[in-house]
Amino acid sequence: MSPKKNTSVDLTGFLDGFQARNMAAIERNTSLQLSELQTRLHLLKLALNTDPNGAAAVTLVEEADFALRDARRTIVDRLVQLGDALRRLIIEHGSRLAQAPNCREQLHWIVQRYLEAAEISHLEKVTEAALALGQAFQSAMSAPVA
Repeated sequence: MSPKKNTSVDLTGFLDGFQARNMAAIERNTSLQLSELQTRLHLLKLALNTDPNGAAAVTLVEEADFALRDARRTIVDRLVQLGDALRRLIIEHGSRLAQAPNCREQLHWIVQRYLEAAEISHLEKVTEAALALGQAFQSAMSAPVA
């Protein structure tokens, strides 16, 4: 009689490996969007630094940038946190950002690349964050300019 193998240990190892491969694939497949997001966030921050009233918005851009680069988190958590930070930026400062052509352009590209990364990830949490971000962006950009 052969010794019985503990199948739950085998399954745990398999699941851990599967999850790690899945996260690596998401990071690899979204690398172009993540790179452009970093660049666009930097350009948005530069544009906001020229605005004397831009300090609060700069803080939220820095928060979004940190979320994107936080190596302690999984790619999924980073994308969700990034989407939440961008949504807060748009909700709190969208009308002012919409009035500044350079800020509006950078924000447009940031949202577009985020939506692309969410689509590539095929994950519900990221998709939900992307939908919330897209709705906030549409609302802010369609609001009448004061």
